[in-house]
Amino acid sequence: MGSFALGSTALGMTGIGVLASAGISAAAGWSQYAIDCGFHNEQMTWLGAVTSTLLGGIFGMISGAGARNAHAVSKKMIGLSDEGARAISAITNAANRRFWGEISEKGMQATLNLYGRTAFNAVQAAIPGTIEYLMIKSIVPSVFYQLQTQLFLICLNMYMID
Repeated sequence: MGSFALGSTALGMTGIGVLASAGISAAAGWSQYAIDCGFHNEQMTWLGAVTSTLLGGIFGMISGAGARNAHAVSKKMIGLSDEGARAISAITNAANRRFWGEISEKGMQATLNLYGRTAFNAVQAAIPGTIEYLMIKSIVPSVFYQLQTQLFLICLNMYMID
């Protein structure tokens, strides 16, 4: 179960969509069921296979698209210095102004020359803490959902009549 929870969390950190996440999680749910049956020397049932596949897909949809994590990274980086945030804001504003024709290419280049290194260094320093925060934030629900699925399947197997 642990490797599938870790894989699901790593999947959530990518930029794939909700449907791809649900499909891969559904396949992981079925795979986990098949591995559990083989490990415990139990017969696979249609009900167990369908249930584990559906639950995997549902939990994949609940975890959401990886793109949502990319938005979280850009919206609030953990440990981003005030100076770095100001530099990123200045570059973003200059890019918007350049797009609308309010400043020239030279003005945009001057902004990059002035703030580029500060922004780059600040983002580089903030990335490890941000990724750690997002991994921890997303692994807790993933492990919880995996445990719920396993508990449900155990109860299902205990009360099924052959």
